[in-house]
Amino acid sequence: MFKRVTFASALLASMGDTLPASAFEVDGFKSGMTESEALERPGAAEFARGKSDPENRAEQYVAQSPLRVLTFCDKELIAYQRDFSSDWHSFVQALEKASRDFGAGSNSERIRDVAGLGTSSVLSMVWERPGGDLYEIARGQVGDNAAQNYEYYFAPNKCFKRGT
Repeated sequence: MFKRVTFASALLASMGDTLPASAFEVDGFKSGMTESEALERPGAAEFARGKSDPENRAEQYVAQSPLRVLTFCDKELIAYQRDFSSDWHSFVQALEKASRDFGAGSNSERIRDVAGLGTSSVLSMVWERPGGDLYEIARGQVGDNAAQNYEYYFAPNKCFKRGT
């Protein structure tokens, strides 16, 4: 669990509030909904409190199988991550669909050491959608663990600054 959550945490550190608020709505979770609204949804009992970042006023809730992560800023939903099929073909299909839906994205490659876990490698495409929310499709691997594919939705917010 922690290994894959670090991908989302790394992305959170680089995005933020320079654009107007907009909404993503995925799997019944909508940016801006309160923590209590999100956690009262059917199936939300699968989510357990995860990482907390008091400096940035952020809280994460994590559900397993498949991995899903909700991130809140001041008790409002700002990000949602979900894994999808981990094969290469599914990753390419997801990129293809997003490119059709949103146009050309920006590619990102990240390689860094994660203490106690090994090297983290992530290849992704990121789209800034109308209104400023971000959508990312990524394939990442930590150490010798199997590679994972995930989608990530991120709304502009007041807890994380973009580009820092």
